[in-house]
Amino acid sequence: MNLTPAQHLAATTLDRPVAVTAGPGSGKTRVLVARYLEILESTGADIENIVAITFTKKAASEMRERVRNEMDERASTASDPDSRRAWRQRRRELDGAVITTIHGFCSRL
Repeated sequence: MNLTPAQHLAATTLDRPVAVTAGPGSGKTRVLVARYLEILESTGADIENIVAITFTKKAASEMRERVRNEMDERASTASDPDSRRAWRQRRRELDGAVITTIHGFCSRL
């Protein structure tokens, strides 16, 4: 993914919470997708262990779709069979992922 240095830092800083705030069209969703995938890849966390919260249902839907597309891309371009298999498995589990609004998250609780 093409990220600016600041976006890359937000996507790869996993030792603390990160809030991404910026104006429309600035790449917030791209950063959140990159961070989501970084968590999966770097930490070995399962999809069920990640919560992604956005402000609107439209943004949550867009984020889920972008994560799905990036997982498909990584599965098709991975250099080794284990990585391909892992990305395909994550892709299958994505429908159960908690990518939602704060209201949606609270209703799940």
